[in-house]
Amino acid sequence: MLDPSEMAEGSIPKRSRIKYDKVFTLEKRLILKSLGRVSTDKLAKAKAGLASLLG
Repeated sequence: MLDPSEMAEGSIPKRSRIKYDKVFTLEKRLILKSLGRVSTDKLAKAKAGLASLLG
């Protein structure tokens, strides 16, 4: 789970789930703006979760 306090930049309105098991590709031109950036610690935990799924 990602709490609003764990954002390094920007904000989220409520506690949210990082769905690292839902990997997809998105064309860069479809991204209109950045909404925020998670903390370094939370990013490391999300990467570890993804790595555990991929083996």
